[in-house]
Amino acid sequence: MIGIIEDDRLLNQALKLTLEKAGYETMTAHTKKEALSLLGKGEELLLVDIGLPDGDGISLYQELRGRQKTPVIFLTARDEERDMLAAFDIGARLRGKTIFHEGVVEADRGGIKAER
Repeated sequence: MIGIIEDDRLLNQALKLTLEKAGYETMTAHTKKEALSLLGKGEELLLVDIGLPDGDGISLYQELRGRQKTPVIFLTARDEERDMLAAFDIGARLRGKTIFHEGVVEADRGGIKAER
C-alpha cells in the first residue's frame, strides 16, 4: 500500500487515481493530524507533501518512522535549500510536484527497496 499525504485535494486525488490505475492500493490523508491517525500500518511507500496546513511533512515522516521504517518520497513545490537538506538528512527522496507521474514512482520504488 502507498500512503499519500497531500493537502491539495486535486493533486491528492490525481495521485490516488494514477497509482490505483497502475495496480497499487492507496491510503490518503490531507493533513498531518489525519495522516498520524490513518497511517503507520504497513505502508510500503509514502508520498508526503512537505508543506501541510497543520505542520510540515518532514516532522510527520519522523513521527511515522517511529512506528515503522517506510521509504518516503517528498513532494514539494518549494525550492528552499533548507527543506531539501532536511529531507535528505533523514534519508528521503525528493520530487517536485510538477514532474510526478507513475513512471517516477516505479523507478523510485525499485531504488528505495534496494536501499533498505
